[in-house]
Amino acid sequence: MRGPGPSTTPRARVRTRALRLLSAAVVLFVVMVAWAAPASAHAVLETSTPADGQTLPAPPRQVSIRFNEDVTTSPRSLRVFDSAGRRVDTGTSRHGATPSSVVSDLEPNLAAGTYLVAWRVISADAHPVHGGFQFNVGHATQVSQHTLDALFANDADRPYQVVGALQRWLSYLLALFAAGATAFLLYAQPDAAETAIRRLIRWTAALAIPATAAAIPIQAALSTGEGFGALTKPGVLGQSTSDGLGLQTLLVIVGALLLLFATRRPIGVVTRWLGWLGAAAAALGFVASGHSRSTDPTALVLAADAAHLAAAAIWFAGLMLVAVVVRRRTEETTAAATRTLARFSGMATASVALVSTAGVFLAWREVRSLSALTSTTYGWLVLTKVALAAAIIAAGAFNHFRLVPVITGDEPNPLDAWRRLLRTVRIEAAGLVVVLGVTAVLVNAVPARTAAGAGRLYTTTVPLVGGTTKGTVNVVVDPTRVGRSELHVYLLDPTGRPTDLGQDVTIELSLPAQGLGPIARRPFKAGVGHYTLLGPTFTVPGRWRVDIPVRISKFELEHASFDVDISR
Repeated sequence: MRGPGPSTTPRARVRTRALRLLSAAVVLFVVMVAWAAPASAHAVLETSTPADGQTLPAPPRQVSIRFNEDVTTSPRSLRVFDSAGRRVDTGTSRHGATPSSVVSDLEPNLAAGTYLVAWRVISADAHPVHGGFQFNVGHATQVSQHTLDALFANDADRPYQVVGALQRWLSYLLALFAAGATAFLLYAQPDAAETAIRRLIRWTAALAIPATAAAIPIQAALSTGEGFGALTKPGVLGQSTSDGLGLQTLLVIVGALLLLFATRRPIGVVTRWLGWLGAAAAALGFVASGHSRSTDPTALVLAADAAHLAAAAIWFAGLMLVAVVVRRRTEETTAAATRTLARFSGMATASVALVSTAGVFLAWREVRSLSALTSTTYGWLVLTKVALAAAIIAAGAFNHFRLVPVITGDEPNPLDAWRRLLRTVRIEAAGLVVVLGVTAVLVNAVPARTAAGAGRLYTTTVPLVGGTTKGTVNVVVDPTRVGRSELHVYLLDPTGRPTDLGQDVTIELSLPAQGLGPIARRPFKAGVGHYTLLGPTFTVPGRWRVDIPVRISKFELEHASFDVDISR
C-alpha cells in the first residue's frame, strides 16, 4: 500500500500559482501579438522622386522621399540597388529640405535598367517604418526573384516585432512594479512584510535594467533591417536612441539603480527621497518615447500619460503586495496588516480615479471618433483594455466597499473576509498583468486617428477577393476632407510588390448613410500597379465606402473594399 506523498508547503503552492499565472499570461500575450497586424506607426510615405514605377530618359542624380511627419534618418535610411542587387547610392542618406524628407545621392552615369529603392526611417513616436519602390532609366530590365525577396520581404521584421513587444511587456511589468512597490513601501508602511517587499523591489529593479536596455538592439534591428548586429555599425546607435528611446532607457535604468540603493538601507530622510525619485524615474521614463510625443497638445498629453503611468504603477504593485501582506498575516501582525490595508485602500481609490481619467483623455486624443474606435486594430485594443480595466475596477470596488470595512471594523472574526480579499486581489493583479500585455501591443500599433484618417492622410491595405491572385491593394487618401484630394491605389502581388495584374481598374464611391452612389470613377495609371484619382473626390462629409473592381482577365474580376471617414 502506497503511503501519502510529501506535503506541499505554502511557499510551493504560491510558486506554482505564480508559474501558472505567468504561463497563461505569456500564452495570451503571444496570441495578441499574432493577432495584431505589424505596426506601421505614424510616418507614411507621401511622395517620392522618382515616382514609383516611373521611367526616366536620363539617370537621376539623387533619390528623395517625403513623409507626412518628421522622421529620423541614418546613412542607411535610403538605399538604391540595380537589378542585380548591387548598391548604387553613395551611402549618404540625409534629411532633405525639411525633417520630413530624406535624400540619397546616386553614383554618376547609371546604366539603363530597373533600380530598386529600399527605405527605413524612425517616425516621430520612435517606431521604425520601412518600404520600397522601383524606377527605370531608359527601359525596364528583369529583376531576379532573389533580389526582390532580399529587399522587399514583408515578413522579415516580424520576429523582431514580436521580440520587441515581449521586451516592452517585461520592461513595463518589472519597472512599474518596482516603482509602485516602492511607493507602497513608503506610504502604506507594511511592517508585517517589509523584508519580503524590499527583496521583491530589489529583484524587479535589477531585472528591469537589462529588460529596458534590450529595447536599443531591437530598435537597431528594426530600423536597419540588418539584425541585432547592426548596432555595431556607424551611426546606428545614434539613430536607435533617437526620438526619446535613449532618454526613456536612461531614465528607467537610473530609476531602477536608485531603487536598488534606497531599498538596501533603513528608511530615513535621504533614502525616502531617493526612493521617491527612483520610483518617479522608473515609472515616468516611459513617457519620453511613444505616441504621446507626437500627439497635440503635446504638453497636456505628456502630463496625462505621466499621471496614467504613475497611478497604474501604484495600483498594479499595490495589489500584488496586498496579497503578500495578507498571505503573511499572523495573529500577532493582524493589526499591522489591517493598517496597511486601510492605507492602500485610499491609495488604490485615488489611483483608479487617476488611471480612468487620464486613460479616457489619452484614448480620445488617439482615437477621435467612434468609427475609428471600431474599425482599427488600435481601437479594438483600446476596447479590450477598457473592458479588462472595468472588470478589475468592479472587483476592487467590491473589496473597498464590502471586504475592507469588515476587516477594519469591529467584526470579531473577519477570517472569511481576509480569505475572500486575498482571492479577489490575486484576480485583480492577474488582470492587470494582462492589461500590461495589451498595452505592450497597443503602444506599437498605429493610432486609430491615423489609421482611420481623422481629417489628414489615410492609408490601409486590403485583400483582393473573388479570384485566385491572392494579391492586395494598398490605398492612400490625402487628405480625408471634403474637396480636392488624392486617392492612390497600389496593386500588390502576394509578396507585397507592385504589379500590373489588373487589365482594368475602376473606383466606385458611395455614402450609404445618405443614399449616394455608387459613383464610378476611372483613375489614371501613374506607374507599375499604381492608379491615381485626383480632384474633388469626396463631396460630402461622412463615412464613405470605396469599392475597387479589378479586371484580371476577360473572365476574372476581383475587387477590394474599404471605408474611410471624410471630414469637412
